[in-house]
Amino acid sequence: MNADTTRIAIIGGGMAGLCAAVELGRKGLCVDVFERQAQAGNKILLTGNGKGNISNTLIRTGDYLTDEPLLLNEILNHEQNGDFLSNRSFFESLGLFLKEKDDRLYPVSNRTQSILHALLFFAKDANVTFYTGHFVNGIHKDNKVFTVQSQVTALYSGENESKTYSGYTYVLLAGGGKAGIYGEEGKNCYRITKDLSFGWVWPHPALVQAFCDDTDLKKMAGVRIDAGITLYREEVCIAKESGELQIIDSGLSGIPVFQLTRYIADPKKINYRFAVDFLPYLDESVLTNTAKDLYLRFKNGRVSDVLSGLLPKKCADGLLSRSLHDAAYRCDPYVSDMGEKDLEKILGDLKEISFKIDNLNGYKHAQISTGGVPLSDVMSSMEAKHIQNLYLAGEILNVAGKCGGYNLHFAALSGRIAADDILQKEGLK
Repeated sequence: MNADTTRIAIIGGGMAGLCAAVELGRKGLCVDVFERQAQAGNKILLTGNGKGNISNTLIRTGDYLTDEPLLLNEILNHEQNGDFLSNRSFFESLGLFLKEKDDRLYPVSNRTQSILHALLFFAKDANVTFYTGHFVNGIHKDNKVFTVQSQVTALYSGENESKTYSGYTYVLLAGGGKAGIYGEEGKNCYRITKDLSFGWVWPHPALVQAFCDDTDLKKMAGVRIDAGITLYREEVCIAKESGELQIIDSGLSGIPVFQLTRYIADPKKINYRFAVDFLPYLDESVLTNTAKDLYLRFKNGRVSDVLSGLLPKKCADGLLSRSLHDAAYRCDPYVSDMGEKDLEKILGDLKEISFKIDNLNGYKHAQISTGGVPLSDVMSSMEAKHIQNLYLAGEILNVAGKCGGYNLHFAALSGRIAADDILQKEGLK
C-alpha cells in the first residue's frame, strides 16, 4: 500500500493511543488522533500519584484479570523480529530516562509530565494531527474504508456540531475506561463498541478504597499497619494479598486492598468480606508458645499491655473489645484473671478479623475500571476478529492489572502491537 494515501484514525489520546500514534507517525503514515479532552494524555498525568510509574520489571500474566489469560500471555510476550517488544526501549528512544525502584519503572524526573511531554513531542514531530474536543460517537466501515463521526463540543472550540471524517484505512479504538475524572469515556466506549457488535463485560471500579460500615474501624482511622488480607465472596476464598493496610474512617485502603477490589463486583448484592490478619509475622504454629510466653511476662498487666507490643495502640484499642468475646472480659481485664488459652484465643482472633464490604469508592476515585470489550474479541495483533483493520488497545479491553505500573504497561504495549501490525500490513517493517 501507499503510505501517502494510508490514513489511520486513533480514537482516544491516552497512553495506548499516543504510543501507537508515535510508532505509526515515525514511519510516515497519516495519523489522526481524536481526543475528547482539551489536550491528549491528561489522564496520564493522574497516574502513580503524579510520579509516573510507567511499567514494572516483573510483568506476568497472573498479575492481570482477564477473560483470556492465554491470549494475554501471548500479548505480553509479543515478539518483533525475534525480540520481545520492549516498552522500556521505546520510551528510552523518546529521550525518557527511566529508573527502577522496588521493581517499578519511573522517569528519573519522578514526574508524569515527562512521559506526556515526550509522547506529545514525538507525535507532533511525526506530523500526527490532533482533533481535541472531539466526542467520537460512531465508527462505520464501507467498502474497506472507515468513517469517524464526532461531536465537537462548544466547551473547547466554540463550536457545537457534528462532523464526519472519512477515508481511513485503519481505526484504533483506544478510549478510556470509566475510572477517574474522565469516566464518561467509558460510557462512550460502550456505545461505540456495541454498535460495532463487540461483546461487553460490565465494569466496576477497581484499585480503590473499600467501604466497611464498622464501628471498630472508625476507632482506628489513620492507622497504617502491615497485614495479610483474604477476600471472601459468599464465604469462598477468592484471593489473598499482603502489605501495608490503611484504615480510614469509611473502611479500608492501601495497596493490598486496592489489588483485591479488582475481584469485587456489585457488593450491594453479593456478600463480600475481608479477613484481616493483624499479626502476619506470628505463625499459627507458634501461637501456643507465644501466648504462654506473653502470659508469663504480663501476668501483672492488662491485655492492652500485651497488645501494645504487637500493634499500634490505636489499633490495639480498637480491636480489643472485638477480641474479648466473653462478656466478663470486655473491659481490658488483667492477664492474671484469664487463662493461657484465653490469651491464645485473643491472639488467634487477631489473625482473622472480618470486615463486611458494603461498597467500593466510586469510579471517580478509582485508578482503573474492570470490564470492557472481552479480550477474546481481538487477536494477539490487537485486531478485531470480526472487523478487518479495526484494532482495540488499552483500557477499552477487559484487562485489569495490579497496582505498580501494570496497567500503563499493557496500555502502551497493546497500542504499540496494534501499530506494529499495521506497519507490517503496509510493508513498513
